[in-house]
Amino acid sequence: MRRFGLFTLFALAGTAVAQIQGPLMLKDEQTEILPIGQVNLVNPSWSGGGILGVEKNRTYQPIIWTIDRSGTKEEVTFSTPGRESLDLLALGRSSDGTIALGGYMMGSDWHGFLGIIPPDRGKPIIVQTWPYAPRALVIAPDGVIWTVGWYVDLDKNERAYNILKRFDKSGTVLSSIAMKVKGGPAGGPDASDRSTLRASADRVGWLTTGPEYIEFTPGGKEVSRFEQPPWGSPRELWKTMAFHDNDVLAATWQAEGGSMWTLDRMKRKWIPLHLAPEAVRGQMVLGMDGEELVTSVWSSGLCRIARYAIPQAIASQ
Repeated sequence: MRRFGLFTLFALAGTAVAQIQGPLMLKDEQTEILPIGQVNLVNPSWSGGGILGVEKNRTYQPIIWTIDRSGTKEEVTFSTPGRESLDLLALGRSSDGTIALGGYMMGSDWHGFLGIIPPDRGKPIIVQTWPYAPRALVIAPDGVIWTVGWYVDLDKNERAYNILKRFDKSGTVLSSIAMKVKGGPAGGPDASDRSTLRASADRVGWLTTGPEYIEFTPGGKEVSRFEQPPWGSPRELWKTMAFHDNDVLAATWQAEGGSMWTLDRMKRKWIPLHLAPEAVRGQMVLGMDGEELVTSVWSSGLCRIARYAIPQAIASQ
């Protein structure tokens, strides 16, 4: 895979850029019994070297679980000092094992919060972010926690959507900006709910639930935005994304099948990717594990985990 620096990518108009070419070939698959849990509103993802998910959401002790590439499972129970029931909306894990989670404390006023669980699983950091609530997050390689969400103060009747907030490892806010983006699939103003953040060494990408994909520098500066792939139905909510070095893989999931695309930045268009003929349909992209794309298919509590080899990129003029 040929790598490019972030600013080089955006400056090299007309220069050959590495581009994934399909089809993606099935390399391995296995069936796991994974905890779907109670009222689980957080899709599992491949994050920090393993599958990351939540069980018993909307209780006062939700369980954060991980399954690493060797199959080792870990469960971490998370709670707040006031033992409020928690509505988790976003999860992320770093390569050193740090876990970040965001959502609401479901008391009388539904306070937003950010939780940070250290690698040694010691005392977590809990930051009350009210009236802001994170709805998607990722831990970048430099340790910065990126979140997008909304601000709702019912007492003052104030609302703001699509706010990008960055935190350091201690939970201190590094930056906060209200993004001007196109609204969500139902026509409302919020494009953060069930959206996806992904990070590489030199960029962070946000696949909104509106019709846009936006990229930032590690310092938080927006550098480019694109229309999303031509998914089909504009109301398809289950969109996911993975980073492969500097390539972006975006996918949508439906029970009867979905679509997968990669971004050609120079031509500002999305190129369809195809799975190998033996692959099952209806797969959800979890993320990248090195050179392999990890996907899942859920049915009656069973999850088939499939890995696909990413074809060697060729130059796209």
